[in-house]
Amino acid sequence: MQLPLSCVNTLTKHQAALVYTQVFGIRVFPLKEGTKIPLPGTGGVHSATLDPQSIDLWWTLYPDANIGLAGGDNFDFADLDCKREGQDGLRSFVELDEDLIGRPVQHTPTGGLHVLLPASEWMELTNFQNKGTYRGIDMRTRGGYVVGA
Repeated sequence: MQLPLSCVNTLTKHQAALVYTQVFGIRVFPLKEGTKIPLPGTGGVHSATLDPQSIDLWWTLYPDANIGLAGGDNFDFADLDCKREGQDGLRSFVELDEDLIGRPVQHTPTGGLHVLLPASEWMELTNFQNKGTYRGIDMRTRGGYVVGA
């Protein structure tokens, strides 16, 4: 049985960062509390790590820091937006013959979804936002990130 991403919602940010790395193999880095902005001086997505000692240090110093989840290693992220008028990322995702069943999914505060896709499942992609056929889908791959729960 696969552990759902929602399991992190009951954890401290520090514990959640460790679960993302140890259970899902997703590199993490700290963001300013309540934002999508990397903490100054941390290197942002370029310093994302699986190293528990680095994670312990970051979340000891900044216990309320949001968690940045780096794309491009084991997973890419399809960020399905539902908040913009005329944008239905979930509908676009399904129209691409993609299925949510069995995929790790995380709800966003704005009513969207982050869907984890094995990095090899999609062709080599770059980061993009709301592009053509992919209306309402923001893709985050190597060099991109989403905010963890």
